Amino acid sequence: MTVARPQVSDDPPPSPVATEVGHRQCNLTLDMSRSEARSGDRMDGVLRIEMLDNVEAAEVRVELVRIEKFGNEGQDHVVDKAVFERDVTLPSGDSHEWRFDLDIGQVKVPSLEAEKSSVTWLVKGILDRRMRRDLRVEREIRVGF
Repeated sequence: MTVARPQVSDDPPPSPVATEVGHRQCNLTLDMSRSEARSGDRMDGVLRIEMLDNVEAAEVRVELVRIEKFGNEGQDHVVDKAVFERDVTLPSGDSHEWRFDLDIGQVKVPSLEAEKSSVTWLVKGILDRRMRRDLRVEREIRVGF
Protein backbone atom coordinates (compact mmCIF):
# COMPACT_ATOMS: atom_id res chain seq x y z
CA MET A 1 0.00 0.00 0.00
CA THR A 2 1.26 3.49 -0.91
CA VAL A 3 0.07 6.57 0.90
CA ALA A 4 0.38 9.74 -1.14
CA ARG A 5 0.45 13.17 0.41
CA PRO A 6 -1.83 15.74 -1.16
CA GLN A 7 -0.04 18.20 -3.39
CA VAL A 8 0.33 21.58 -1.79
CA SER A 9 0.69 24.64 -3.95
CA ASP A 10 3.04 27.44 -2.93
CA ASP A 11 0.48 29.93 -4.23
CA PRO A 12 -1.89 31.33 -1.60
CA PRO A 13 -5.57 30.63 -2.20
CA PRO A 14 -7.34 33.37 -4.16
CA SER A 15 -8.93 36.10 -2.08
CA PRO A 16 -12.53 37.06 -2.74
CA VAL A 17 -13.05 40.62 -3.96
CA ALA A 18 -16.05 42.92 -3.74
CA THR A 19 -16.78 46.20 -5.46
CA GLU A 20 -19.78 48.37 -4.61
CA VAL A 21 -21.12 51.45 -6.38
CA GLY A 22 -23.93 53.63 -5.10
CA HIS A 23 -26.24 55.31 -7.57
CA ARG A 24 -29.24 57.50 -6.81
CA GLN A 25 -31.59 54.70 -7.94
CA CYS A 26 -29.76 51.65 -6.53
CA ASN A 27 -26.63 50.16 -5.00
CA LEU A 28 -24.76 47.64 -7.15
CA THR A 29 -22.31 45.13 -5.70
CA LEU A 30 -20.07 42.75 -7.61
CA ASP A 31 -18.67 39.89 -5.49
CA MET A 32 -16.13 37.63 -7.18
CA SER A 33 -14.17 34.65 -5.92
CA ARG A 34 -10.87 36.18 -7.10
CA SER A 35 -9.35 39.01 -9.14
CA GLU A 36 -6.90 36.99 -11.28
CA ALA A 37 -7.46 34.41 -14.00
CA ARG A 38 -5.59 32.46 -16.65
CA SER A 39 -6.35 31.10 -20.07
CA GLY A 40 -9.17 28.55 -19.86
CA ASP A 41 -10.38 29.67 -16.40
CA ARG A 42 -13.88 30.65 -15.42
CA MET A 43 -14.69 33.73 -13.33
CA ASP A 44 -17.58 33.23 -10.93
CA GLY A 45 -19.35 35.62 -8.63
CA VAL A 46 -22.56 37.32 -7.61
CA LEU A 47 -24.21 40.55 -8.78
CA ARG A 48 -26.38 42.19 -6.09
CA ILE A 49 -28.75 45.09 -6.55
CA GLU A 50 -30.50 46.99 -3.74
CA MET A 51 -33.19 49.20 -5.21
CA LEU A 52 -33.59 52.72 -3.80
CA ASP A 53 -36.08 53.85 -6.46
CA ASN A 54 -38.27 52.19 -9.10
CA VAL A 55 -36.24 51.41 -12.22
CA GLU A 56 -37.34 49.98 -15.57
CA ALA A 57 -34.52 47.97 -17.13
CA ALA A 58 -34.14 46.65 -20.64
CA GLU A 59 -31.61 44.14 -19.31
CA VAL A 60 -29.70 43.13 -16.19
CA ARG A 61 -26.39 41.46 -17.10
CA VAL A 62 -22.76 40.81 -16.28
CA GLU A 63 -20.06 41.08 -18.98
CA LEU A 64 -16.42 40.07 -19.22
CA VAL A 65 -14.79 42.75 -21.40
CA ARG A 66 -11.28 43.07 -22.83
CA ILE A 67 -10.31 46.67 -23.62
CA GLU A 68 -7.38 47.14 -26.01
CA LYS A 69 -5.85 50.61 -26.38
CA PHE A 70 -3.09 51.45 -28.85
CA GLY A 71 -2.11 55.12 -28.94
CA ASN A 72 -5.34 57.08 -29.38
CA GLU A 73 -7.26 54.09 -30.73
CA GLY A 74 -9.25 51.67 -28.59
CA GLN A 75 -11.57 48.70 -28.91
CA ASP A 76 -13.81 46.89 -26.43
CA HIS A 77 -14.42 43.16 -26.90
CA VAL A 78 -17.17 41.38 -24.95
CA VAL A 79 -15.57 38.00 -24.24
CA ASP A 80 -18.55 36.46 -22.38
CA LYS A 81 -21.76 37.63 -20.74
CA ALA A 82 -24.63 36.40 -18.60
CA VAL A 83 -28.09 37.97 -19.02
CA PHE A 84 -30.34 37.64 -15.95
CA GLU A 85 -33.46 39.72 -16.70
CA ARG A 86 -35.00 41.43 -19.71
CA ASP A 87 -37.73 44.09 -19.80
CA VAL A 88 -38.16 44.19 -16.04
CA THR A 89 -39.36 46.73 -13.48
CA LEU A 90 -37.31 46.67 -10.30
CA PRO A 91 -39.33 48.31 -7.49
CA SER A 92 -37.93 50.46 -4.72
CA GLY A 93 -36.98 48.49 -1.60
CA ASP A 94 -36.32 45.21 -3.44
CA SER A 95 -33.01 43.36 -3.33
CA HIS A 96 -31.87 41.00 -6.07
CA GLU A 97 -28.97 38.58 -6.35
CA TRP A 98 -27.75 36.73 -9.44
CA ARG A 99 -24.88 34.22 -9.64
CA PHE A 100 -22.67 34.22 -12.72
CA ASP A 101 -19.91 32.10 -14.24
CA LEU A 102 -18.00 33.72 -17.12
CA ASP A 103 -15.60 31.90 -19.48
CA ILE A 104 -12.19 33.56 -19.86
CA GLY A 105 -11.56 31.37 -22.92
CA GLN A 106 -8.18 30.87 -24.56
CA VAL A 107 -6.23 34.05 -23.83
CA LYS A 108 -4.43 35.50 -26.82
CA VAL A 109 -3.93 38.93 -25.24
CA PRO A 110 -3.27 39.04 -21.47
CA SER A 111 -3.46 42.07 -19.20
CA LEU A 112 -0.61 44.43 -20.01
CA GLU A 113 0.50 48.01 -19.79
CA ALA A 114 3.15 49.50 -22.08
CA GLU A 115 4.16 53.04 -22.95
CA LYS A 116 1.56 53.56 -25.69
CA SER A 117 -0.69 50.53 -25.35
CA SER A 118 -2.64 48.59 -22.76
CA VAL A 119 -4.97 45.63 -22.41
CA THR A 120 -7.42 45.74 -19.54
CA TRP A 121 -9.95 43.06 -18.54
CA LEU A 122 -13.11 44.10 -16.68
CA VAL A 123 -16.08 42.32 -15.16
CA LYS A 124 -19.07 44.66 -15.45
CA GLY A 125 -22.44 44.43 -13.73
CA ILE A 126 -24.90 46.43 -15.82
CA LEU A 127 -28.44 47.64 -15.29
CA ASP A 128 -29.26 48.64 -18.89
CA ARG A 129 -31.91 51.37 -19.07
CA ARG A 130 -33.45 52.35 -22.39
CA MET A 131 -32.75 55.91 -23.47
CA ARG A 132 -30.96 56.60 -20.17
CA ARG A 133 -27.47 56.16 -18.80
CA ASP A 134 -26.78 52.59 -17.69
CA LEU A 135 -26.17 51.94 -14.01
CA ARG A 136 -23.05 49.83 -13.56
CA VAL A 137 -20.40 48.43 -11.30
CA GLU A 138 -16.99 47.39 -12.69
CA ARG A 139 -14.00 45.44 -11.40
CA GLU A 140 -10.66 45.09 -13.19
CA ILE A 141 -9.15 41.62 -13.18
CA ARG A 142 -5.66 40.46 -14.13
CA VAL A 143 -5.62 37.86 -16.90
CA GLY A 144 -2.55 35.89 -17.94
CA PHE A 145 -1.64 32.91 -20.08
